[in-house]
Amino acid sequence: MVQEFTQEIKNIVLDILRGVHTVIPGKIVTFDPDKDTASILPDGKFEKPDGSLIDYPKLNEVPVYVMQGSEQTATFVYPIKKDDECIILFSEQPLDVWRTKAESDTDLKFDLSNAIAIVGLFAKPNPLIKEACKDNSIIIEKDGERVRIKKGETYIRDTAGQSITFVPEVITAEANDLDLNSKKPIGIKGTNTQLGGGNLRKYWTGEQKGWLQQFLPPMPLGILFIPPVPILICMGLNSIRAKHRMNASEASSINSKILK
Repeated sequence: MVQEFTQEIKNIVLDILRGVHTVIPGKIVTFDPDKDTASILPDGKFEKPDGSLIDYPKLNEVPVYVMQGSEQTATFVYPIKKDDECIILFSEQPLDVWRTKAESDTDLKFDLSNAIAIVGLFAKPNPLIKEACKDNSIIIEKDGERVRIKKGETYIRDTAGQSITFVPEVITAEANDLDLNSKKPIGIKGTNTQLGGGNLRKYWTGEQKGWLQQFLPPMPLGILFIPPVPILICMGLNSIRAKHRMNASEASSINSKILK
C-alpha cells in the first residue's frame, strides 16, 4: 500500500515536470533581423504523458540574445544564419509582460512558448578558443579576416595575407600596396610598394639625397654634405610630387583633346 502510494506520488511529480522546460540545445530554422527573433527547432525528444517520445515542435518568434549595452549604443553583433546552433532558455514568466510591459493573466511557467535563444553554443568545438586561451587574447574572425587583441599588441589581417601589427610606439605592416602616414617609426615588409621589399632604409636614404640636391645650390664635388632629412618630410614631398604629376597629366590630356 505504501509502495503504491509512493509510486503514485512519483508519477504525479514526473507528469508535472514533463511540462516544465528549462534549457535545451537547438538549431536556427529562420532568423528575422528586423525583429531580432528566430524560428528554432529544439534538439532531442519530448516525452508525452503516456511515456512515448516525439520530436519537439518548432518554436516561433523566439527573441535572440545580442551582446549590447549602454542603452544599445555599444553593440557587438554578427550574422545569424540557418542551422546555427544555440541554447534555448525558458522563462518562468510570460515574455509578453517583458515585451509589451502589459499585465498577463496566463500561467505559463517554463513553457515552450516562453523561449529565449542565445546563439553560439555549438556541439563542435571551435579551434579559435584554444588559440585565444593559449595567447590570452581576444580574437574576432570572419571568413579569414582577423583581428587579434592581447596585452601590448593589436593585430589585423585580411584574406590576402596583408597585415598590420600595433605594439607600443611601433607599427609594422606587411602589404602588397600601401600608403602610410605615422608620427612614429614604421617598419614595412612587402612587395609592389615603394616602402616594401625590405629596402625601407635604402629607399628613403636615396629620397633624402635626391630632395636635398634639388634644394641646395651647386657646390664643388666633395664639399656637399647631406644631412639626414626626416622621413615624414620626404613622404610629404613625394605626395606633393605625385599630385603635381597627376595634375600635369590631366592638363596634358585636356590640351590634347583641344588640339584635336
